[in-house]
Amino acid sequence: MILIEAAVETLRSALAAEAGGAGRIELCASLNDGGTTPSVGLTEAVIKHVRIPVFPMVRLRPGSFVYTDDELDIMLRDVAILRQLGADGLVFGALTADRRIDVNATTRVIERAGSMPITFHRAFDRTPNLLESLDTLVQLGISRVLTSGGAPTASDGVEQLARLVHHAH
Repeated sequence: MILIEAAVETLRSALAAEAGGAGRIELCASLNDGGTTPSVGLTEAVIKHVRIPVFPMVRLRPGSFVYTDDELDIMLRDVAILRQLGADGLVFGALTADRRIDVNATTRVIERAGSMPITFHRAFDRTPNLLESLDTLVQLGISRVLTSGGAPTASDGVEQLARLVHHAH
């Protein structure tokens, strides 16, 4: 069975995605900018009105996936609020200045998320070595990665996606 996850930024879109057969919602603000953390009000409304899992994005701003300590602290507060609201999981990603997985930031988000599953988002595609990055995420306990195999689209990156799936077992 194929799970269809819909990235949405409105309650109306979330309801339409569910009605159209989506099995999970990735809830974002600013999808045109690659997605950012949705508002508390929107998150509450979507969780209340859909029956499928809701995974809000935790991303403070568009642009780089390199975060300052202050930005990470804000994102950790967002994680705590999303847990309180009843989010089913999170979508998150952070990189170091040399575009490697930010192990410290990711570990802190994992700890704050508790039992909530985390999807590491497309920041993964910006890393210089996808297999090495995948190994890092597996070691950290991340079991979901949103990727196009480093290509502009998943269909362009299908061969690399196959390698990543095989590598991850």
